[in-house]
Amino acid sequence: MSRRVTRAAPADLRPNGPSRRQLIVSSAAAATVAPAGTTSDPALQACRAWQACRAEYDDLTQRWQTLETYLFRHYNWSRLSRRQRRAIPEAAELDQIDDRRDELSDHEQQLLMLVLRTSATTPHGVAAKLTVAGSIVRPYENAEGHDLITSVLRDFRSITQGIAE
Repeated sequence: MSRRVTRAAPADLRPNGPSRRQLIVSSAAAATVAPAGTTSDPALQACRAWQACRAEYDDLTQRWQTLETYLFRHYNWSRLSRRQRRAIPEAAELDQIDDRRDELSDHEQQLLMLVLRTSATTPHGVAAKLTVAGSIVRPYENAEGHDLITSVLRDFRSITQGIAE
């Protein structure tokens, strides 16, 4: 990944706090954290790595969308030639985001294969794997499948709450 220097985004483009996606991912990750003193579960670790990768990808997607909106509004982006686009400093950041997203997409697939091959050894590991499944099955692509996974995860957490490992 290149280390091109870009100027800071205008103040109206910078977030004032954690994004909605960051809050969703962090709450899902927090739900998979095993209590202190519990046995380490390799599936839990694999799922945490997958979730971190997905969170970075989602954050970059949000930044891309913000930059693109800015470019359309302030530079009439769709009417610029490639040469004109390259002259705009924010275009370099779009290229960097695109490159990083490609890397993360490949890494996310590798981590997903690791999650699939790793057996959960604790209820927290099972819950983490269900959380990953719920993230992969998008509600707008398969509403019933997504709802079923989240329902099973809810039931599982309810049943296992308070069970010592």
